[in-house]
Amino acid sequence: MRRRHLLIRARRVAANFVPRAAHQPWHPTSRRDGWLYVWHMVIAQSIRSGRVAKALSHRLPRRDRASLPPASPMYLDDLPGAGTGAEHRALQPARDAAAPRLREPAASDPYLAKWKVSLRVPDQQLLSLPNGIVYGATGLIGPDAEHLVVDSLTTWRVPAGLQLDEARRTQSRGIEQLEGTTASLSMFGFANYAHWMLQGFGRAVLIHRSVGFQAVDRILLPDDAPDFVYETLSTLGVADDQLYRIPAAASPAYRCERLLTTTLLDNDHVGAQWIVEPLRDAFLGNDPSKPDRLLYVTREGALIRRVLNEAEVARELQARGFEVVTMDGRSLSEQAALTASARCVVGVHGAALANLVFARPGTKVLELVPRNTLNAMYCRLATAIDLDYDVLLGAEPAPPPRFSRFMMDADMIVNVGELVDRIDRLLAS
Repeated sequence: MRRRHLLIRARRVAANFVPRAAHQPWHPTSRRDGWLYVWHMVIAQSIRSGRVAKALSHRLPRRDRASLPPASPMYLDDLPGAGTGAEHRALQPARDAAAPRLREPAASDPYLAKWKVSLRVPDQQLLSLPNGIVYGATGLIGPDAEHLVVDSLTTWRVPAGLQLDEARRTQSRGIEQLEGTTASLSMFGFANYAHWMLQGFGRAVLIHRSVGFQAVDRILLPDDAPDFVYETLSTLGVADDQLYRIPAAASPAYRCERLLTTTLLDNDHVGAQWIVEPLRDAFLGNDPSKPDRLLYVTREGALIRRVLNEAEVARELQARGFEVVTMDGRSLSEQAALTASARCVVGVHGAALANLVFARPGTKVLELVPRNTLNAMYCRLATAIDLDYDVLLGAEPAPPPRFSRFMMDADMIVNVGELVDRIDRLLAS
């Protein structure tokens, strides 16, 4: 009994430690850096992920909703034998993604050890499910209301238990019946520019090439879809009257007479040519101009992952001929043209760097990555599309690599002397 009380208390503490939203900081100062912030987040995330809870009790108490449908996780390979008529087939073969080519001193940085490995990118598959269930704006699916497919359908790795919890919450709001053929483009992170451009748009491309949207009665997507989603879908011939907008928040589940969707590439597998080429063809064309601009893509005004010494960074870069630009407020075509005009791009890790898909091969890139927000997404992208990539980690305090956590809102301090040295070497190479 004592263990259970300790467990409940630990989980309540964890819920209070972890910020609810980026604009509601939990910590004592408005800055998101420093040892207090770092270790507070490490402890909170450890508790929330169950490491401390597991030490307090060998078995987590079952919540009441664990008995609600969908009660059973399943995997793609289980679909043909589920007895529902569901099937899947490969549209893009599996491939090996080359290990990133990091420059020194980044290549020797222990924080980046996990970046320097080759990966096996799984094949991409079309799923067809008679009477399949879509669990609202998350895009989670199941062959029936009792099962949930828990692999290869999220934009980042989401534990099966969290997927089941989300599906149960969605199904508790009811199930709406949809007749005919429905294609689902919904997914976690749908409204994020990078996740859509590098992952979600790929789902639309696969459906377009394998089935054709003319054979689809409706296309599910959240009602808060940004303009760039409509811009990209229009290049595939999607008509506005085909779009079936569902609530981005508190949506019900949908039972579709015939459900079509595809698997998704996750963060580590971005840069597939079958996604990059349609984007470049649609928004760049055959512009023969030579890229000659030096761009610093700022996150000024952002609520998270701020550069705390941005003014000094911008001053040093401008002294070397860089233009300080923002992608906010620009159309997708304008962002594409701006990126394609650059021979060197410097930017802080964030959605705007998804525009690297429009950079010319050989374009020089320096990504500024907060040491507490390590994510190899753009490193993988740059390697896949043949960009000359380098990375500079922040100078802010960070725990040892073994305790490293992804702190989504962590601010960054740039070592300006090292920045200048990296830029000078990059431009001279």
